[in-house]
Amino acid sequence: MAEPRPAGRRLVLGLTALFLLIELLDELVFAAREAAWPLVRADLGLSYVQIGALLSIPALIAALAEPILGLLADTWRRYWLILGGGLVCFLALAAAGLSPGYVSLLIAFIFLYPGSGAFVSVPRRP
Repeated sequence: MAEPRPAGRRLVLGLTALFLLIELLDELVFAAREAAWPLVRADLGLSYVQIGALLSIPALIAALAEPILGLLADTWRRYWLILGGGLVCFLALAAAGLSPGYVSLLIAFIFLYPGSGAFVSVPRRP
C-alpha cells in the first residue's frame, strides 16, 4: 500500500483534531450542565420533579429520534445532517442559557439532545 503524502497526512490529522475538539466540547456542555443543576434549580425555583423531567423527557425523545437520524445519515446527505445538528445544538444551548423558566428550558433541552446526537454521533464516512 502506498504511503500517504505529507499534505494528505496533515489533512487527516487536522480533521481528526477537529472531530476530537467537537466531541470534547459536547462532553463539556453536558458535564457543565450536570455540575450546574443545584444552581439552575435555585435560580429558576425548580422542584426535584421538574429536574427529573428535564433529565428524562429530552433523553427519551432523543432515544426515539436518533435512530431516525441514523437512517437519514445513511440515506440522505450526511454533511447537511451534521451541519444542521451543529446549528440546532448551538441554538438550543443559547435558548437554554436564556431560559427564564422551566418550560422554555425543557423545550431547549428537547432540541439539544437530538441536535447533539446529529452533530456528534452521526458517523463520518471514511
